[in-house]
Amino acid sequence: MTRPHVPPNPPRPTRPGTTKPTETTSHTKEKPTSTRKRVATEDPYKKPSKTRKTTTSRPGLDLSNDPPYDQVEGTVHRLIKGWNYLKAENQKLEQKILLWKRREGELVEQVRKLVLIQRAADTAFPAYDEAY
Repeated sequence: MTRPHVPPNPPRPTRPGTTKPTETTSHTKEKPTSTRKRVATEDPYKKPSKTRKTTTSRPGLDLSNDPPYDQVEGTVHRLIKGWNYLKAENQKLEQKILLWKRREGELVEQVRKLVLIQRAADTAFPAYDEAY
């Protein structure tokens, strides 16, 4: 017995947004290209610098724009060095202020003595100012 003619199965409907896979042969298949490009001035034998992982510990925290750890570490060292320099300069200025206050106190004492001497001279010789 022969079978009566049966039409082939119709193609299955695809979900919206999906596409049929295209057939590619091995000789026409495109190879993925590298996404990393070298800068012309970069030394090809230099070890790549260690960079900080960009993991997010909290939702909404984006660390992808952070500079590499080496740059951050260098910046921190420069800031600490600058801070120590400013602390030393501040100590020098405080010492100068104390010295100036001491000198000011000495000058005030000298002026008091001179005022006392002047008053004593004015009472002892009242006619001296009028003569000149």
